[in-house]
Amino acid sequence: MTARPPQHFRHSRQAVQASPLGTRGRLRLGFTMLELLLVVAVMAVIAGAAIVLLGETETRVEQQLATSEIDELKKALLRFRKDTGYFPTQGPFNLSSRTGGFVPQANLPDYVASGAETAWFDCPANFWQLFENPLSEDRNNNGVLDSGEDTNGNGAIDIFHSLGVWNPDSGRGWHGPYLSRTGNGYVRVGASLLTNGSGSPAAGAVVADVVGVADPYVKSPLTASLYLQWLTAPTVAGSALSRWGRPFLLLDPTVPNSARLMSMGANGTYESDATTTGGDDIAVFLLR
Repeated sequence: MTARPPQHFRHSRQAVQASPLGTRGRLRLGFTMLELLLVVAVMAVIAGAAIVLLGETETRVEQQLATSEIDELKKALLRFRKDTGYFPTQGPFNLSSRTGGFVPQANLPDYVASGAETAWFDCPANFWQLFENPLSEDRNNNGVLDSGEDTNGNGAIDIFHSLGVWNPDSGRGWHGPYLSRTGNGYVRVGASLLTNGSGSPAAGAVVADVVGVADPYVKSPLTASLYLQWLTAPTVAGSALSRWGRPFLLLDPTVPNSARLMSMGANGTYESDATTTGGDDIAVFLLR
């Protein structure tokens, strides 16, 4: 008697015999050209959507960062006002050549170009008074006269107004710096832009070495005149940055209800004027 194969072996042989692979039943390997093109097209659509989504996400992040930074700058200006009763360039913080002002032109930083002092002081991108004390020869508030700070050569720290000294009893006086220098620098701005917001920061004579605060929208300087170009050190051409943010602007600081901060927005172009906020510019009023 012929021995029967094990049960499991017999079943497996029957399974093989029941499913022969002929030419028509053979599994097809690979794709046709049309199928490959379809796959590539789908992948391209997915990649394009991902790029658009990434761009939108980056724009939202920049907008959130710009809003956060402008809020911090607003807080610094409000602290300045709380300590002194004024915004920068307002009241005694204006030039002494003007009514009510006590800031001598001689107390401006040495790097300010001769003949450009007024334009530099008035530039809406200038936040110098948040970093240095304009009413004291000890501008950086370190208790000694550094190079260029002794404006009359008498060897003493001269104070030009009572607000040039912090009074802890009254809680009055310049008590900065109100911002960190980190990430900020010196920017070239067109003199066409006026303190009320009219004009353009990319027109007129170049006002150099303005102590600015940059927004997060990284852009290149404009035109051959290099409007809105940043330097990390004043007057040092070799410290110029090829790309950096646009400077925030302080407009109408002497008009309380109109005092506002301005960002040029994602496109980096100033599109506003004295009465309206245009384009994608961002305006934040300080006392509203």
